[in-house]
Amino acid sequence: MAASTIPISQWPSLLYAPPSSPANPAVEALPEMQFDDLHYPRQMLLCRGAGYSLEQCNRMAQPDARVTPENPAEKLLKEEAVAAIACLSQREGGKDEQCRYYIERMYKLANKEKQPEPGMLSKASTLACKLLGIHRPEA
Repeated sequence: MAASTIPISQWPSLLYAPPSSPANPAVEALPEMQFDDLHYPRQMLLCRGAGYSLEQCNRMAQPDARVTPENPAEKLLKEEAVAAIACLSQREGGKDEQCRYYIERMYKLANKEKQPEPGMLSKASTLACKLLGIHRPEA
C-alpha cells in the first residue's frame, strides 16, 4: 500500500480549509451537504406498510429531494474540461504549461464578473436623459 504524503491528522484541515487553487471549493457549503442513507428503506417500509407489492413500491420510489445538488460545472464547462483533459493526457507527465490555455479558459468561464447593477442615481440620470431627449453615449 502506498504511503500517504499527508498525515491523517491533517485531513480535516485539508477538507475544511484547503490550500488556494484556481478551482477553489465552496468551503461554506461543505457543512450544508446532506445525504439521507435511510431515505429509500424508509420509503419502502411506508409503501409496503400501505399494502403495495414490492414491484409497485419499486416503481413508485421517488428520489430524495434533500440531496445536495450536483456541481453544475460538469455540464456547463463540459467541452472545456474534455479539451483540458485531452491536452493533459497527451503531454508527457501532464505538463500544464502547454495546456494552460484550457485551464485558464475554464477559470474565466467559472469566475465571470457580473456587471454591476445600476444604482438609483444612474437610473435617475438615464430617465432624465430619455425624458429630455438627450443622447448619452454608452460607457
